[in-house]
Amino acid sequence: MRTSIFSPNTLQVELAINREKFRFTEDKLRIAEERLEQLYQALEHMRVDHDDWRLQFEGAARDLKHTEDLLENIKQTHASKSKTAYWLAGATSCISFIASVLSNIGTSLLFSTPPNPPLAYMTLGISGTLSIIATIVMVIMAKGG
Repeated sequence: MRTSIFSPNTLQVELAINREKFRFTEDKLRIAEERLEQLYQALEHMRVDHDDWRLQFEGAARDLKHTEDLLENIKQTHASKSKTAYWLAGATSCISFIASVLSNIGTSLLFSTPPNPPLAYMTLGISGTLSIIATIVMVIMAKGG
C-alpha cells in the first residue's frame, strides 16, 4: 500500500503539529507582551524618579548658590572689619607715640633749668589724655567692635 503525501492522516498530524506550534507561539507572544508591559511600567517609574532627582538637583544647586552668596557676603564683611581693625591699630599706635613724645617734652619742661610748670603740666595732661584715648581704642578693638 502506497501512502500519498496528501493522505488524511498525514494532514491531520501536520495540522496538530502546526496547532501546537501556534499555541506555543501565542504563549511566547503573551509572555513577551507581559514582559513589555512590565518594562514600560519600569520605564515610567524611572521617568518619575528622574524627574524627582532633577528637581532635587535643581534645589541643591539653588541652595549651593545661596550658600556661596552668603559666604561671599561674610568674606566681604570680614574684610571690611579687618580693614577697620588695621586702621584702629594704626591710629592707636600713632596716638601712643604722640602721647609719649608729649610726656617727654612735659618732663623736660618741668625739670629744665628755668622750669616752666604751667606749660609742662599742660603737655603732661595732654599726654595722659591721649594715653587714655589710646587705651580705650585698644579695648574697643579687643572686644571686636
